[in-house]
Amino acid sequence: MLSGATFGQQVSTLPVDPAKGTAQSNTGAQGASADLAPPKTSTTPQAKVVQTVRRPVVRAKPAPAKPFDSTDVHPNVAVHQPIQREIVLPGVMRIDGAQELLNANKRKIVAAGQTLHVVYLSKDDSNLIATPFPKPIALFSKGLATISIEGNNVFVNIEETTNRPFMIWLKDADDNTNVIGLQVTPKKNLSAQLVTVVLEGKVGGDLPVGASDPQQAAIAEKLSHLAQGKKPQGYAFDDVSDYPLVTKNSLLIKPMRRYSSSNDDIWEYEVKNASTVVATVSKTDFCSGGNLGGECDPSILAVSIFPVDTLAPGQHTRAFVVVTKGAGTGESQ
Repeated sequence: MLSGATFGQQVSTLPVDPAKGTAQSNTGAQGASADLAPPKTSTTPQAKVVQTVRRPVVRAKPAPAKPFDSTDVHPNVAVHQPIQREIVLPGVMRIDGAQELLNANKRKIVAAGQTLHVVYLSKDDSNLIATPFPKPIALFSKGLATISIEGNNVFVNIEETTNRPFMIWLKDADDNTNVIGLQVTPKKNLSAQLVTVVLEGKVGGDLPVGASDPQQAAIAEKLSHLAQGKKPQGYAFDDVSDYPLVTKNSLLIKPMRRYSSSNDDIWEYEVKNASTVVATVSKTDFCSGGNLGGECDPSILAVSIFPVDTLAPGQHTRAFVVVTKGAGTGESQ
């Protein structure tokens, strides 16, 4: 019987060398040994697990909005486009649809009695309001501005602490018929402002056609002052040299200045002979405005030509036209 052995071969248990991991064999002379391979490890790189941690996003807080300063200049604020107006040149003509040129620091207010107008004045510099009153009075709340009066001019210096609009009421010391209100809005970073106030419409004391000798003498005195380059007392000065040239009877007529009072207006024109022959400037050239067929307009009180009325080609002279209030304001509203 076979009992765990075959053909007389002895089978024994082989001891294992723990250091080498091999089994020693004592069978025969060959001393054969069998290596036991260590466990295989995977050479495939393992993917790294990255854990994402959500952190709250911290955003910078916006800077607090700057409070709106009503006294500052805001160029991004829309400005209403001025409408086209017609220009009325007394004694010369009416120009339909011509638009008056504007200046950044000059404004003209055509006002009637007991009216209110909004104006912007500089907080950084002195402002001038030219009134049509011989003896103007300015009524306002104390502490908001410093006001001084010289002749018919009112100088306004706004206090640094004034940050709101305020009222200035203008009137003549000897006449309560016309009171003009100016709502002043103070502005920083604004150059000095020149505001010319011109009265519109007929008021008490107008000189009628066929005026008496004292009234004619008063007109002659005013024209004499203008001929000497002096401004009559009680008149506001208004530069109208931006108005267009007018050609009339071979004459080039250029508006230069308008002097406005509470009773009448005086227009000054520069007249040039545009022809190649000698031309005579007649008072009737400034009498009708081109609308009455040579007949004088009743609103024209007087016409004066100075210094000469006979012009050689290219020569200049001046014409002064005195008109009642409302006859021509330079622009009709």
